[in-house]
Amino acid sequence: MTDLRVAIDFGISNTDAVASVNGTLHYWTRPSGGIPSHDFVRSVLASGGIALDTIPRLAVTGGQHKSLPARFGNCEIVGVNEIEAVGRGGQALSSSDTDESDTPTLVVSAGSGTAVVSARGSQFAHVTGTGVGGGTLLG
Repeated sequence: MTDLRVAIDFGISNTDAVASVNGTLHYWTRPSGGIPSHDFVRSVLASGGIALDTIPRLAVTGGQHKSLPARFGNCEIVGVNEIEAVGRGGQALSSSDTDESDTPTLVVSAGSGTAVVSARGSQFAHVTGTGVGGGTLLG
């Protein structure tokens, strides 16, 4: 059985995806297509070789994620606060087998807008940065 976990960040400029397949991380990105639809989600996943019908749960974040329904067929759509997503992602990418999740971590998310997030255990806080990104420029 394949251990498969997938997440998508629906940014205004780019849509970023990550999948953990049997413990190996795969990343891909593509230009955003406005408000995400069922077909767009399928297309983003297919770009990474993932079929929507094969995943029980899809984590989503980003400015456009709240427009998604709670499910696509048998796949549960789980919305994640963007600051928490940045913090948890930074913790996961910077950890080793001996690291504790309580180790203070400063995570920089540098996209068309930039955020600096403090992460310690399950506590996440926006420290500084700007929300002036693609959404502001296009809005």
